[in-house]
Formats: sequence, structure tokens, C-alpha cells
Amino acid sequence: MQTDMVVLLIVVVASLAAAVFSFMTLLHVRASERRLEQMKTGQHDLASGQASVEDKIDSELRHTREQVGTSIEGLDRRLVDMSGQIGGVKEAMAHLESKTMETLGNTRVAEEKSFSEMQSRLVVSLRGVQDSVSQQLIAIRDDNNKSLEKMRATVDEKLQKTLDERITQSFQLVN
Repeated sequence: MQTDMVVLLIVVVASLAAAVFSFMTLLHVRASERRLEQMKTGQHDLASGQASVEDKIDSELRHTREQVGTSIEGLDRRLVDMSGQIGGVKEAMAHLESKTMETLGNTRVAEEKSFSEMQSRLVVSLRGVQDSVSQQLIAIRDDNNKSLEKMRATVDEKLQKTLDERITQSFQLVN
């Protein structure tokens, strides 16, 4: 979009330059025509000199018109050249945009691949951690079960001992 604005700006500037040049040339032609009119009105009494003045004015007008035509042709050539250059700039910008989009696409594909590989490694790592934690929990549970069995055995032993002592005491009291 910026390229279009630059192109438009260049075309507008070239058009303005052509318009200013044409306007100045028109002013010059009108001034020459006014001089011709003044010479024609001021020189009526000099009939012999009038023909040479008119010829000179006509010659100047022809020369001015030729200069205007040449200038307009030059401006047209410059405008065509500028249009060609603008076309070249547009092509270069389109090529640059295409390359940029291609590079971005390649970068996106590479990033997706890298992300996928990282995700796979993370899944494998998490599975390893999960297996390790699971094995540790099994070992802790087994240890807890063994400790619990020892505690039960100790409690049962003490209860049995206490029960035996009380029964013995009860028999002794009864005897």
C-alpha cells in the first residue's frame, strides 16, 4: 500500500510539474501575442515596418510553440520513464513480499517441527517421571504395609500379654 502511495505521489508531482510548465509557456505565448497586438496597434502608421515586425513576432511565436511542444514531449518521455520505474519498483516490492512470505512460511514450519519434537521429548520425560513416581509409591506402600504389620504384631503381642496377665490375676484373686 505504501508503494502505491509513493507511485501516486510521484505521478502527482510529475503532473503538477507538467501543468506548471504548460501554464508558464501559455503565459509566455500570451505575452508574445500581447506584444504582437501592441506592435500591430502602435505600428499602423508604419506600414513598411509592420510587415517585418509581424514576421518577427510570427517567428517568435513559432519558436515558442516549438519549445512548448519539445518541452511537452520531454515531460511525456519523463512520465513514461517514471511509470516504467514505478512498475519496476512494484515488481521488486511484489518479489520482496513473495520472498518474505516464503521465509515466514519456512520459519513457521521449522518452529512447528521444533515444537512437535520438544513436545515429544516432554511426553517421554513425563512418562519416565510418572513411572519413577509410581515405583516409589509402590515401594513406600510396601514399606508402610510391612511397618503396619510389625505394629499390629507388636500390639497383638502386648494385648495378649496384658490379657494373659489379667486372666492370671483374676484366677489368683478367685483362688
